Amino acid sequence: MKSIILHVLLLQQLLLGYQHLATSYKFALVPKTMENPFFIQSLEGCEDRVALWDDNSTCLYGGVAASPENPNPDPDGRLQADYVRQLLHETDDLDGLAISVKNPELLKPIIDGAAIPVIAFDSDAPNSKRRAYVGTDSVFLGQTLAKVAQQICPEGGTFGLLAPDSSPNVLEREIGFRSRRPWVDLCFTRNTVISGRSTGTVISP
Repeated sequence: MKSIILHVLLLQQLLLGYQHLATSYKFALVPKTMENPFFIQSLEGCEDRVALWDDNSTCLYGGVAASPENPNPDPDGRLQADYVRQLLHETDDLDGLAISVKNPELLKPIIDGAAIPVIAFDSDAPNSKRRAYVGTDSVFLGQTLAKVAQQICPEGGTFGLLAPDSSPNVLEREIGFRSRRPWVDLCFTRNTVISGRSTGTVISP
């Protein structure tokens, strides 16, 4: 259901950039990593939606590939930025682009210079000229996580937030969690990987 809602919102926002309907569309989705099940569901939703229009509309899907041996191959978002730049340069008939932003600073000039509608989903680039953001309010999510943790441990304690990287939505969740800090001593946690499984390595604030 979440993927259905997401792809409908994505395509609605992309279509806002047009004053008239074309005969067919070509959209592109750029995830943080291509193998993430959430992003694969987003692609499937996009494909299901455009299939209702005609046989020629398409959803492209591409970006950085991860693997069990290297689950975070693009820690600073440079590979994603290079991919988006190349995609916009080489795909002349692209009608719209949705990006799960890894590094908003690197993507800002690329988004701002795009000749087609660009939106952010899952992770935002709020200071860019992207047309919209479709996704979770990550600060509120962090606040809600802290609220639940407080209910479980009302006397406070030390908590870890597992995250694969420092993407904007991950950092916003930490900000939301820390906003309830009067009762909690928080240690932020980033991932290490052993045999393809994520494990926490605590980094003191």
